[in-house]
Amino acid sequence: MISSLQAGVNTITVTAADAAGNQASATASITSTSTSAEHITNVAVSSNAVDVSANGSATIFFTIDGAAVVNLNIIPEKQGPNGVPVYTASQTCGSAGAYLFTWDGKNTAGQNVPDEAYLYILETVVDGTRTGLYSPAAPAGTGSISCSQGSNYDPYQNVPLTITSNISQPLRANLEISALWFDEKFRIGNAVPYLPGTYAYAWNGRTSSGQILDGANAPQAQCTVVSLLGENVIITTGDTPKAANIKTDPWQMQLSYGQLTRIKYILSRDATVTITLVSPSGASVTLLNAEPQTAGEHDFKWDGIDGTDSSGKKLALTAEGDHTVVIKAVNPVTGSSSSSLGNVRIWR
Repeated sequence: MISSLQAGVNTITVTAADAAGNQASATASITSTSTSAEHITNVAVSSNAVDVSANGSATIFFTIDGAAVVNLNIIPEKQGPNGVPVYTASQTCGSAGAYLFTWDGKNTAGQNVPDEAYLYILETVVDGTRTGLYSPAAPAGTGSISCSQGSNYDPYQNVPLTITSNISQPLRANLEISALWFDEKFRIGNAVPYLPGTYAYAWNGRTSSGQILDGANAPQAQCTVVSLLGENVIITTGDTPKAANIKTDPWQMQLSYGQLTRIKYILSRDATVTITLVSPSGASVTLLNAEPQTAGEHDFKWDGIDGTDSSGKKLALTAEGDHTVVIKAVNPVTGSSSSSLGNVRIWR
């Protein structure tokens, strides 16, 4: 079993005992010249972020000190290092030296993983036994995050509140909104993983129940650290399509005058899009149903007429007031989706 010894001089002690309890020991030195890997060193990654919509990837570099099979496990960070891998890979390394793996943000079946944080863990295996492991613990401490908000804000006219966060180390953070005349503090970002950098979030002005908070409520953004992320983290983005920069032009329409509005938005990636209009009472009408659209700018014209009415005169909605525009974008391959909200004020 020389391969299980450390390279260099090892001392072996043999002890023998008879039935009467007498025993004797002898020692001997043996020099191991094993070339089996026991250590993984010089681990580095080309990028801690992978954008799957842009066919991004991350290359994981490492060095081993002997021959071994090296396994790569990609595990959701929320599950911890003992979680279930979404992706595994192996390579046989015939000698000590530098090697690498490349991960493209897909699972073992070849589909994009959900947008989240993942751990990459390396292990060396010799004769079926794990001999080395790279799985660093998350750093200790509370971390820090700061955020500020812009002054321009009018949810009725689809001007979002821009919240800017500054992050100095990998972490998970909550983003919450409180308001002067509103008792509830509600979360608009829940344990979201971030890498160091500056991030902008456009809040649409809705509470968790869909109520609009205008400027008179003086909404205030608060950022808090949930946990720190380890050095072996990769954050993936791009699987979930999003509709951003929602505008209604004009944001007020007078149906009796035959006015129309244009619903404008930008898709982050190719998606199947459904547009729904929800009245103040909760009644809804579908304006666009599961239509494939490409990434980029889109402009949907709506004149208030029920598209299913053969006469072309029946109004789709009769209620007045502020109506919520809901744009749902679905990834046609993985099924991941998001819903973005806008506003249009309708008068009869």
